[in-house]
Amino acid sequence: MTCYCALVTLLIACSPIIAPAQSPEFTEPWKNPNIALAIDPFEGNPIVWVQLATDKRVVAIIHRATIGFRVDTKYAERKVEAKKRGYKWGGYHYGKPGDPIKQADFFLETESPMLTISSPWIWRAPTTPGT
Repeated sequence: MTCYCALVTLLIACSPIIAPAQSPEFTEPWKNPNIALAIDPFEGNPIVWVQLATDKRVVAIIHRATIGFRVDTKYAERKVEAKKRGYKWGGYHYGKPGDPIKQADFFLETESPMLTISSPWIWRAPTTPGT
């Protein structure tokens, strides 16, 4: 109990120091009309393209491409639509418990047919026969 009280007291004492570090620029960037925005949708979020186009601050879409060993069902069609509308595009893998190397390979295999630029940051280890 004493340890718990000391921890609570420490948190209360430090809260004035921590609070100013949470600037609205980082916690609520959508409220600043001078900040460019990127959205992060996945198949569960609807995108109303006409409505999205009304906010000129939205310049990019970073979409979940894969999750575990499953492809996000909206990824490919949204990539085509976003690029057609002039948005910058990025995709990412949402890791799940399991083999991270196989998941990364799955993401790269899924994304490879859709890559439109060379990606020097994607490096694959050479494989040896039988491994």
